[in-house]
Amino acid sequence: MAEDLVLDTAIRDWVLILLSVVMVLIGILRYFVSKLMRSSTQAPPGNEAVGTKIFKTKCAPNFESFESESRPS
Repeated sequence: MAEDLVLDTAIRDWVLILLSVVMVLIGILRYFVSKLMRSSTQAPPGNEAVGTKIFKTKCAPNFESFESESRPS
């Protein structure tokens, strides 16, 4: 059989250390890039109820007429 492949321990250690450092840095970079890509302007928490009420008041007549037309009498 062919000779076994033997790696120099110094080279192996440097490659593993470098790969580990690069992977940690990529993880940190991904975290900050995703943080920057998220929307920084968010609506205040109380606005959902107001938006829902406005939607219901504008659309309520349409829903009532739709329900009365779709139900058989």
